[in-house]
Amino acid sequence: MHPLTVCGALLLLVIPTCRIPLVGGPCEYADTPGVATIVSVESASTNGLNCTNDPVEVVFDFEPDDGADADLAATGRTLTIGEGLNPPRSWVQAEGLTVGSQHACIRHDITKGTCTPVIYRFPDVDTQAGLDACFATEEPADFTLAVVPQEMNDVINGQVCVLLVTVANEEGDESDEPVRISATANDAEVTVEPEEILPGEVCEITVIPAVTFPEDWEGPPEGTDDLPYGEGLEVLVSIVGERDGGEQTADVSINVLPGEDTVEEYATEMRDLFIPWLAEEHPEFGITADTEWTPTIVKPHILVVTHYLFFSEEWEMSVMWHVMIPPYNWAHIYLRPRYTSTVPQYAYEIPSVTADPFPDPVPMEVPTEIDR
Repeated sequence: MHPLTVCGALLLLVIPTCRIPLVGGPCEYADTPGVATIVSVESASTNGLNCTNDPVEVVFDFEPDDGADADLAATGRTLTIGEGLNPPRSWVQAEGLTVGSQHACIRHDITKGTCTPVIYRFPDVDTQAGLDACFATEEPADFTLAVVPQEMNDVINGQVCVLLVTVANEEGDESDEPVRISATANDAEVTVEPEEILPGEVCEITVIPAVTFPEDWEGPPEGTDDLPYGEGLEVLVSIVGERDGGEQTADVSINVLPGEDTVEEYATEMRDLFIPWLAEEHPEFGITADTEWTPTIVKPHILVVTHYLFFSEEWEMSVMWHVMIPPYNWAHIYLRPRYTSTVPQYAYEIPSVTADPFPDPVPMEVPTEIDR
């Protein structure tokens, strides 16, 4: 063994095995090189002397390099940093201190003075990094928030406006924590389902406008069939995503115009033209005559192609039909799985809804979005 003199400042860089306060110095130590084997890494007891960031108790065994020093072998020692603190898990993992791992270690035994009697030092471990991480405030993992659609230009009071929200982790900032979604809007009823999502999941924000138009309201020109639909009253939806102290926001403007839904009955007839065929040809969808739907008109001021949406527990069905004479009076449906996708996954067409004999629906190219 070789003599080693240390002062109190050096103790911030060592691994004490007992917590006896320094009462004298300088002290002299004899050092014994060896190997430490990590035998356990467990969450630290809440009543221990801990770092604040997910502290763990790291236990190791010490074996001297020289067999002549076998009497200095030790088992069940606790690796601590600073003044006897259980270190943060993130630092322990970063330094490779895992069960079964072996690390160079020097045992120091006091030979003079009244300092800590026995100290274990890991020369290849960055103890200062552990101290830096001990009480550091961790930056929240970054994420992005996307909303579809980003605006709605043709909406009437009472229309069910469904906004689709997704999140994604920023590259290099992986997190398995969900993002909490909330939303508010003026002059509208707002619901959020589900309120927490992970990447790959979809949150639906339902906004039902209830604005009050002034008595002298003039509205858009009659026969409007192209954007813009006219300047209506704005419902502004403010969306917030929160995770680990980080926040992302988005706003969606909804242009509300006077109008009413006069086509729900016919839209239901168009929808039901597809239902028996879906039940027979695609039982995996679970869509049958008993499926319950929530209806809402879409783009109520478009005249030639009428749009309608139906929501079941699992599906969003977009129904469109062409207001023309046979054989150009087609009907389409698009199907989007709710809460897992923002785009439709299936699309079918009836080429003419008055053809005789009545044709079966046929698959068609799936569009990249659903009109809202």
